Amino acid sequence: MVQPNQVLSPALPGYIAGNAGNSLFFVGLGRYEDVDVDDDIAADDDTWPPDPDTVFVKNVRVDTYQFHYYYLGRGTQGDIANRFNRNLWEWHSIAYANVDALSSYTAEEILEGRRVLYSRGYRFAYNPAELLVNNAFIFLNVDGTFTADPGHQIRKASGGELVRIHTTGIISNYRYGVAPNTNNTDFVLTYAVPKFASPNGGDYPSGFEVAVAG
Repeated sequence: MVQPNQVLSPALPGYIAGNAGNSLFFVGLGRYEDVDVDDDIAADDDTWPPDPDTVFVKNVRVDTYQFHYYYLGRGTQGDIANRFNRNLWEWHSIAYANVDALSSYTAEEILEGRRVLYSRGYRFAYNPAELLVNNAFIFLNVDGTFTADPGHQIRKASGGELVRIHTTGIISNYRYGVAPNTNNTDFVLTYAVPKFASPNGGDYPSGFEVAVAG
C-alpha cells in the first residue's frame, strides 16, 4: 500500500512495519499511438477511411497503459536447505488505450479514432482517472463503439521468473533463490530476513520486501 507519510527506515520514528509487503502491482505509461481522425466537414459523410482530398484530418496522441505485477512464487530451482525454493516472478499485461483520449472530439471523430485503435490491435481501453474499478475498463468494437466491461480481468501479455542465473559450465551444480525468513529455517543467513515487513511465523514475507511512500 502507498502511505503518504510513511518513512522507509525502520530506525526512524513513524515507521510502520505493517505497511511493507512482498509484492508490487502498478500501472505504467506505455508507448503512445498517433491517431488521425476525420474533421467531419460533411456531416452526412460516414465513409471510412476518410478521403484526405475532401476532409481535414486531426492528429490525436493516445496514451497507452500496461499493468505490472512482481511477486514471490515457487522457483524452478530445487529446494534449498530443506525449504522450497522461492524466486521473484514478473507479470505484464497487454497494452490498454486511454479511454478519455478522444473525449473532447465529436462523436464521429471518437468513433473513427477507436476504429483506428482497433485496427492496430487494441481491444480494451482503460480510464486511469476512474475511481471505481467496475467503470474503468471498456471493450472496443470493430465499428468504433464500445461495450462496458464491469467484470474485466486484466489480460496477460508475458510473465515468468524474473531472476535467471546461468548454472552450467565452469560454475555449476548450485541453486539460487530468494531467502526465507531467518527464524523459519535451519540455514544460516548472513543478514536477518525480513528487515522491513512483519513476519507472520510462516513464509511471509521472505527476502523480497516492498514499501512505497510519497
